[in-house]
Formats: sequence, structure tokens, C-alpha cells
Amino acid sequence: ALPGMFIYLDTRFHVLDITDVYVKATGLIRADVIGENLFKVFPSGTHFQAQMDNIRASLEHVLEHKEAHELAPQRYDVNIDGKLTERYW
Repeated sequence: ALPGMFIYLDTRFHVLDITDVYVKATGLIRADVIGENLFKVFPSGTHFQAQMDNIRASLEHVLEHKEAHELAPQRYDVNIDGKLTERYW
């Protein structure tokens, strides 16, 4: 297993795996997200539509151009232990 905070996706943005550090940072349960679409795991809602649009555009750029794409940190709050926690990714 790789150290660090990583989420592994297939080319259709389905979650293949997440690292233990990612689990701790997000409060996600690994078994609940494996196989799910990234945008279902992290829905955009009204508050985070622009951020999720940016993430989708970045991922699509990587697939289309076969090159890394740098994205500025995006705010997306997560629910950890029943408390909404501000996070930047």
C-alpha cells in the first residue's frame, strides 16, 4: 500500500481503492466507496458545484491529453464523526 492520501480511479471515475490516510482524512468507509463513481461519493450539491466541475474538467484533461494537470486546491467539506469539517483538496 502506498503511503499518503490517494484515491485510485478508473477511466470512468469509479473508485478502485483509497489509502488508509485518505480514509482517515475523509471519514469514508473503504467498502462503501469501492466501485462507486467519484461524483457520487462526493456529490456537488449547491455549495460545491464549481469545485466538482473543476475536478471533473481536470480529470477529463488528463484522460484526453495523457498528461498531468495541475489544479488549485479545491474546498470540499466532509462529514467526520457527524461534524462537517472544512477541507481543501
